Amino acid sequence: MGGNYQKDLYKQLMEVMAKVDSLEAGQRQNHKEIKSLTGEAVSLRRENAALREEVSSLKKENAALAEKCGDLEKENTLLRNDNERMKRILNNDSSNSSTPPSKDEGTKPANTYNGRKTTSKKPGAQKGHKGCGLSKAAVEEKIQKGTANPSVTAAARNAMPLRMTF
Repeated sequence: MGGNYQKDLYKQLMEVMAKVDSLEAGQRQNHKEIKSLTGEAVSLRRENAALREEVSSLKKENAALAEKCGDLEKENTLLRNDNERMKRILNNDSSNSSTPPSKDEGTKPANTYNGRKTTSKKPGAQKGHKGCGLSKAAVEEKIQKGTANPSVTAAARNAMPLRMTF
């Protein structure tokens, strides 16, 4: 009986030793995984910290942009209101305001009353035109000869005041 007992004990010892070896191998494998996971956790913590900083800066930027957007919306509202007011002023004429009809713009284009077209020339005689009026010497000569007719008509007398010239 002693031989079987020793064999059984030996067999049990060998089984326990095999289990211990397999557990140690598993522990080594687990230790390697733990080291790997610890390294990943450290890098993830760093990445998480960097992302938190980025989120914080983006939140600040978003707040600044929201404030600027609000200011621009207020300015836009003011400009739209001012634009509407200016349009109302431009659309006023004598029919919907107290301005007289003579102040209406765009009702009648300039110089349409006589049908003539505008030119760049000045009114009156143009340069190089030979005048046909009397000179002072010619008037005095007609007076001395007696050919001048100094009579004034009644219509001209009523229209113009008489003046004496020397």
